[in-house]
Amino acid sequence: MLIRLIWLNLRGKHKRVVKQAFFVVVWMMAVCGLRAQDPVMSQPYASAMGVNPGFAGITEMPLIHLSYRNQWPGFNRAYVTYSLDYSQYVDRMHSAFGLELQADNAGRGLFVTTAYRAFYAYRLEPLPGWYLKLGTYVGGVTNHLAWGRLLFPDDLDEEGNHSGMPSEWPGRPGITYLDVGSGLLFYNDRFFAGYSMAHINRPDNRLLDQGAHLYGGLPIRHSVQLSMRFDLDRQTGHSGRSYFQPYLSWHKQTDFVQWDVDMLLGFGRFFAGLGIRNTPTGADAAKLMAGFSEGILKVGYSYDFTISELTNASAGSHEVAIILNFDQSARAKKRHSRSYTGDCFDFFR
Repeated sequence: MLIRLIWLNLRGKHKRVVKQAFFVVVWMMAVCGLRAQDPVMSQPYASAMGVNPGFAGITEMPLIHLSYRNQWPGFNRAYVTYSLDYSQYVDRMHSAFGLELQADNAGRGLFVTTAYRAFYAYRLEPLPGWYLKLGTYVGGVTNHLAWGRLLFPDDLDEEGNHSGMPSEWPGRPGITYLDVGSGLLFYNDRFFAGYSMAHINRPDNRLLDQGAHLYGGLPIRHSVQLSMRFDLDRQTGHSGRSYFQPYLSWHKQTDFVQWDVDMLLGFGRFFAGLGIRNTPTGADAAKLMAGFSEGILKVGYSYDFTISELTNASAGSHEVAIILNFDQSARAKKRHSRSYTGDCFDFFR
């Protein structure tokens, strides 16, 4: 009844304010009614939409992110993650749309997770110059275990040789399930703060049927993002801008907690950054990133110096991100003129 009364008032003189309140209420009801650790990239701009759906549509033209991460190569490609993201904002609909394909390969194909998600975000302007984006994603995730590569004690004969297929067999080497997430992003041209939740539907991702009564579903991942941009000059040209931007992020999934502190610097066509990844038991890695942009192309590379107990064995982590921002194309610039100076999302595209 309350929602019906609000909707009827959209025809009144306070249509814009009431409509914004309606979307906030509906979004909050959707989140509150849906009650292992996911891969998280080191570079803040790499697959940002996957961290918070509110990052969908930070350009009016298509924005494409391609990311590759090789974590701990000292263990022979123990964890390799690939992702491909697309999004753009449609001004007349006050809406953003996006797609994501992500593959996480653990143990050189031993355990592979493939996710494909569709994103939607609606933008409100509750105050002049301040915006609120309410985002969500819906998708499917497939987990596949190469069960035949596992070796159990009873698979060995008396001489220690492999006797054939493992005697333990799960009945299903893979499973596909629905995955739903949500997020919000509050920002102006220099500051943003975000909060997001992944797996809010708590999907059942078990490969084994045993212990179903003890399992509550895939744990929800909570994330917080906070950043503010400081311009270092007053130039307005794309190739001449320079700025400093600290970025803080926090992630929690069951008992696992991680928070990152990154210091990002842009100067002309080039950018660089320093960061540190922390856990409750201490610092995990120091991050060094650098890259450049030219036209629609932006390329970034980062290396994680592992400073935990794995330092000598892990060989750190390598990450490469390629961004295609068609807002920077000659055609887009002819269609609309827009200054990127003071834009808090500039580092992300």
